[in-house]
Amino acid sequence: MGSKIVTIELTAFIVFCVQTVLCRWWLGYFRFGPLEWLWRMLTYGRYFPLKK
Repeated sequence: MGSKIVTIELTAFIVFCVQTVLCRWWLGYFRFGPLEWLWRMLTYGRYFPLKK
């Protein structure tokens, strides 16, 4: 049971690290995250440029 918890925590930590790296890379090229961009377009009813 204890090793299962350690495996889950290690997996969560690795996923967090990968997401952090990808987020920094994405926001280096684009103004918004992909879902934020879609949400803004649906909310305001107009197109927002995605690239910086």
